[in-house]
Amino acid sequence: MAQSRVPMGITLEDEDSAATPPGTHNLRSQFSSAPAKKAPGSSGEMRVAAQFRRRQARQFAMRLRTFVFWLAAQSCIAAHAQQVDGRAIFNVQCVVCHQPDGKGVPGNFPPLARNPDIFLTRDFPARVVLFGMSGKINVLGQAIDGTMPPLGDVLEDEEIAAVVTYVRGAFGNDTLRPKMMEPLDAATIKALRTTKDADQVYVYRKILKTRLTD
Repeated sequence: MAQSRVPMGITLEDEDSAATPPGTHNLRSQFSSAPAKKAPGSSGEMRVAAQFRRRQARQFAMRLRTFVFWLAAQSCIAAHAQQVDGRAIFNVQCVVCHQPDGKGVPGNFPPLARNPDIFLTRDFPARVVLFGMSGKINVLGQAIDGTMPPLGDVLEDEEIAAVVTYVRGAFGNDTLRPKMMEPLDAATIKALRTTKDADQVYVYRKILKTRLTD
């Protein structure tokens, strides 16, 4: 079998160089030694993206939890407000003196029916319920000399607001309501408890009545 011979004066290394096109030997070595570039979507980028998604998920969960707590609190407040029945409070605390028809007891307890005093100001009747009132007054032509006991230690803010609202809408009083007068709320009652001289109800009424006649 014939053996291939390398021409005299040419080594195997020279033969390899001769078989390689000029300029390609260095190019091949550069490609073989260059570090491989990361393709898009490499593990590093995917890790950063995953961390970003986890952070967004945590932030969303925190916001959702805060909203759920707020919604639950509002539901409790609304449920409590619905449970406060002004008419029921009137029937327990007020009906003995002011009577089921709101006409009161002549000479002792003033009528609430069609009584303009309950609209003297937004908070006047609340002051009466909170702190009570005593002294001679005239209501719808009746001279009254009696005492209204304070109920601020008996009733909660919401209950006082509820019973005043009930009286203002009962016994024909709804026709007396000033159009611009806002409904009474528990926040107003709470503020009255700490308002200076708010317990001077008789004097306050006298001032308001004087203003009406001036």
